[in-house]
Amino acid sequence: MDHLNPVEHLDIRAFLSRPEIRAAGALIVVILVGLGFVELADAVSDRDTSGFDQAILTALRQGPNHAELIGPAWMEGVAADLTALGSFPVAFVLSMLVIGYLLLARYYSHALDVFLSLAGGTALVMLLKDVFMRPRPTMIPEIYDLSTSSFPSGHATTAAVVYLTLGILIARFATRRRLALYVIATSFFLTFLVGLTRVAMGVHYPTDVIGGWAIGAGWAVFCWLAVSVWENWKKHAEPQEAE
Repeated sequence: MDHLNPVEHLDIRAFLSRPEIRAAGALIVVILVGLGFVELADAVSDRDTSGFDQAILTALRQGPNHAELIGPAWMEGVAADLTALGSFPVAFVLSMLVIGYLLLARYYSHALDVFLSLAGGTALVMLLKDVFMRPRPTMIPEIYDLSTSSFPSGHATTAAVVYLTLGILIARFATRRRLALYVIATSFFLTFLVGLTRVAMGVHYPTDVIGGWAIGAGWAVFCWLAVSVWENWKKHAEPQEAE
């Protein structure tokens, strides 16, 4: 009689879709991203990243004192337009519109996820800016009036928080796997694009952007995890109350 190997009959997709497995995976991501940010912040504080930052900044700038973006003159305007995708006003309006729809559709937990992601992410990045107080790059064009410190990038954090949160949310409703992958890829692309423009414009060091991506992504996943745990707890608690 042949002995069946239980591994051969394990439905990997069903296993990975189990709430506890997804929650464990999300928690691991949050921990790893958090540790990565701590290491990066330590390196930035010790100025170990100065060579890396300056090399990339100068590679993307040209002219006297590297005051101009490489490429044709209109590229500066394009970068300024695209970087607005990570600004708080744009993120706030977009998030409020999405939250309004979710509330009308009675997706209350998803609305809470979007709200916590934006509100918490904004508060967190402002706190970290005050903690590190890193000066902005010296090659910032005079047309940009910037009053906040450099690390981590607020635009990069906001983009990661909002677009990754919305990407995860929309992907959950996708009817096909390729549609879900497209949505997630789009959210990563928008997040990357905003970060790239911050460096290209000379208003942030590359490590500012990387730090912002880490904080934003980690916070987005943490909020999704917290809301998912709360949602599952409610589902298990309701039948017990009915009894």
